[in-house]
Amino acid sequence: MEEAFLVCEDQTDDSWDRPPHLFEREWPDAQTEDTDPFEAKAQVLLRWALTYHHVTAEQAASLTGWPKRQLASLLSALHERGELQILETSPVSYRIGGTQRAHIGGVREEERFVELGSESRVD
Repeated sequence: MEEAFLVCEDQTDDSWDRPPHLFEREWPDAQTEDTDPFEAKAQVLLRWALTYHHVTAEQAASLTGWPKRQLASLLSALHERGELQILETSPVSYRIGGTQRAHIGGVREEERFVELGSESRVD
């Protein structure tokens, strides 16, 4: 996760002689104002689907703490955009498919995700 996103550990310090660690001062090159919340959440879900081969709204809610309804609509939107494919219908499970794997996590363009019965593999 640290390679994909900027992660900062919050170290609560009650000492008055230390200044606060302002995000802008610690990482001046980070462009947080340009980040679209939908796209940021979409990247989290796409990377998770890439790593774990599938994602459901229930699993994502337990991992992220985001509302299930919001996650279900986000997963559905990613499916409509062609970035996720439906694996199962009860509960609805999604996976990365086609050339989308090439755009996430540095996978080569020629690699393809193939569905084999109930198992999946990369050719």
